[in-house]
Amino acid sequence: MKKKLLLLCSLMIVALAVCSLFMIGCGPKEEEVPEITETVRYSEKTNPYAELSWKDYKDIDDWGKKQKEAPIYYQFEGSYSEAYGGNYSRTFLYMNCYEDGSLHATFGNENYYGFWTNVDRRGRTNVVLHIVRYNDREYNSGVYESVCESMTHDFYEYSSTVIWDSFGTRTVLISGGHYSPVKSLEVSGGQTKAMVGDDFSTKGLKVTVTREDGKSIDIDEQSFPQSDCRVKFSGYDSTTEGNHEITVTYINTEVKATYNCEVFGLSGISVDAKEAKTTYYVGDAFDTKGLAIMAARNDGETVSLAANRCTFEGFDTTQATEKQTITIKFADFETSFDIDVVEPTFKGEANYEGGKGEVELKLVTDKNCEIKFNGKTATLNYSTRKIADQTVYNLARPQGDTSLTDAEWNGLHKQFMCDKETLTLSMAMVYTIPDFPQSDRADNEPMPGIGGNTEQRVIFLDAEKGEATISYKYWYAEHTDTFICKYTIEEDILTFTELVKVVQVGGNGSQYSNLHKTWRITEDFMAYRVPLVSEENAG
Repeated sequence: MKKKLLLLCSLMIVALAVCSLFMIGCGPKEEEVPEITETVRYSEKTNPYAELSWKDYKDIDDWGKKQKEAPIYYQFEGSYSEAYGGNYSRTFLYMNCYEDGSLHATFGNENYYGFWTNVDRRGRTNVVLHIVRYNDREYNSGVYESVCESMTHDFYEYSSTVIWDSFGTRTVLISGGHYSPVKSLEVSGGQTKAMVGDDFSTKGLKVTVTREDGKSIDIDEQSFPQSDCRVKFSGYDSTTEGNHEITVTYINTEVKATYNCEVFGLSGISVDAKEAKTTYYVGDAFDTKGLAIMAARNDGETVSLAANRCTFEGFDTTQATEKQTITIKFADFETSFDIDVVEPTFKGEANYEGGKGEVELKLVTDKNCEIKFNGKTATLNYSTRKIADQTVYNLARPQGDTSLTDAEWNGLHKQFMCDKETLTLSMAMVYTIPDFPQSDRADNEPMPGIGGNTEQRVIFLDAEKGEATISYKYWYAEHTDTFICKYTIEEDILTFTELVKVVQVGGNGSQYSNLHKTWRITEDFMAYRVPLVSEENAG
C-alpha cells in the first residue's frame, strides 16, 4: 500500500513538473525589440530641442550658416503646385534634419523650424518630424507630429507630409531618408546649338544626381525653371557668338558638371504668309496665326522664329486700305508681307420704329459705321464688347446727329452680333448686372447666387437661338465664368430654365445650380435680381 502511495506521489510530482514546463513554454513571451542600427538616436526625452518654446527656434541658430556647414542626418524634399489662375509652376520644400536634433525647412520664401526623433518610448526606430514654428508664429497651434512611413524606392526611404497654410491649408508631400552627400552630376540631352538672342533652354535636358551611397535620381526640364530648384546653371550668354561652356551646379556643394552650347549669329529672316490671314475687316486685331517666320543661322541651318519674339510694324485697321505692308523685325534683320483691309457690310433683320425689317450695317472705321433701315441711312458711332465667344456691337448716336429723328433713333435696336464668316447680323441684348446694396445681399455676397467678389457681370440674350449667356469674372481669377442657358421672358422678368453648356469656369468652381435664375430686365439694359419668395419672407 505504501509502495502504491509512493508511486502515485511520484507520478503526481512528475505530472506537476511536466505541467509547469508546459505552462512556461506556452506563456506570454517577452517582446523582441528590433536591433537599432541608427548611429544618431533621439527620443523626445533626449533631443535637446524638444523642450524649447516655439519662440526660441528662429534665433537659436544661424540657420543659413547651418544649412551649409552643419552635419545632416536625414534630408527630405517635396514640391507643391497650386495651379492658381492657370499658373502651374511648382514651389519646392527642402528639409534638413541635423545631427544635433534640430529641423529646418524652406518652402520658397517660407521657413519651418522644429526637431526630429527616431526612437519611440519602447526603443523602436520610428522617425517623426516635430514642426514647432512656421515663419513668425507657432505651427498648427503647437500640435504637429508627422510620422514618416517607410517606402520602397531607389532613392528615398521615407515619405511624410507638411502642412502649408499661408493661403489656407495645403498638404505638401515630401520624401527623404538618411543623408548622403552628392557625389556627382551627369548631364544628358539639352540644347547644344542656339542663335544670338535665344533664351537659355533646358528643353530635353536631364541631370542625374548621384550620392555617395550610390543612390541616384533624375531631375528634368519641369523642375529647372523654378527659382528654388537645387540644380543651377551658369555660363550661357546669348549676346556673344561662339562656344559657351554651361556649368551645372548642385546648390550648397562644389559638385558640378559641364556641357557645351554653340551660339551662332544670323544672316537673315524670312516669312511665308500663305497660311496666314491677309484680308482683314475694319477694326480687326492683328493675327499672327499661320505666319511661318524663319531665321537663317550662320551655321547654315534655318530655324523657326516665334512670332512673339518679333516686332510688327505697319498694321492699321482703323479704315480700309487696298494694300498694307507689314514689316517684321528681329535683331538687325527685317522682312515683310502684304495685307488688305476692307469695309464689311452685315445684313439681317432688326426692330426699328414701326416694325421689323432688313438692316444693313457697314463698318467704315473702327469707331464709325453706316446703317440703312426702312429707307433711312445714318452714320453712327459704335463700340464692341466681347462676351463668351461673341462680339457685340453697340450703336451710339453722334452728338448733334440730325440724320435720324428722335423717334427713329429711339425705335431702332442698337445692339447687334455680326458674323464675319457669313456677313450676317442679328439682334443682341446685353444687360449689365449692377452691384447690390448691402441690404439686398445674401450672406454678404456682392453677387447673390454667385458667391465671391465678382466683376464684369452681364447677361447676354441671343434671341435667334433662345439662349442667355451669363458671364462674370472673379477679381482674383484669370478666366471668366460663363454659362449658356435656355430662358423665357414674361413682361420684364427673365428666367433661366435649363443649362445648355458651361463655357468656362475659372473662378470659384461655380455650378449652374448656384446661379440666381430670375432677373428683372429694363429698357436701359440693366438686370436686377428678383428675390425669391422665401427671401422676401425672411426679410
